[in-house]
Parts: sequence; structure tokens; C-alpha cells
Amino acid sequence: MAVPFNEPTPAGLPSPEDDKALGDFEDQVVGIAGARAVLAAVITTQGMREFVLYTGEGAWIEQFHLDLKQVLPSHDVQVMAQADPRRQVYETLG
Repeated sequence: MAVPFNEPTPAGLPSPEDDKALGDFEDQVVGIAGARAVLAAVITTQGMREFVLYTGEGAWIEQFHLDLKQVLPSHDVQVMAQADPRRQVYETLG
């Protein structure tokens, strides 16, 4: 999942307003995902914050995306799902 900053700094970091909104949003991500997924990483880079979650099943992701857009209507919440059975993204981050 990726959320571009509304007001990135010249260095591509979040403004204080974006940082606060996305900090609160992170708590919501974990709560809405519940036991269906594990938040493996949060990455702040290049004008956006990325959230990497792992799940064993993806049927709930479309509704998850809709729910997150309601939680943070001030930002463009983007969700993408792809299979990673070997956890290569997770291993790369670790």
C-alpha cells in the first residue's frame, strides 16, 4: 500500500501535517487488517509512505482498500496486492 504525501518537503519527506495524519493512519491500518494480515514494514521515501502487509488470503483486500480510503479521505490511498510466497520483499527488508 502507498500513500503519497500531500505536502512533501523538497527532500521528499512528509510535512508535519502529513506525518501526523499518516501516523494515525498506521494505527487504523493495523486495526482494520486485524488478524487477516501482518504489518511487516512501513517505509517513508520519495514523497510517500509505503506499508507492506502479509496475508494468507486476498479476498478481503478490496474492502480493506475502500475502508482505508474512508479513514484517510485527505490522501490518495493506493493498494496493490501480489503473491510473494517466498516472502522475498520481507527478506529484502530484514
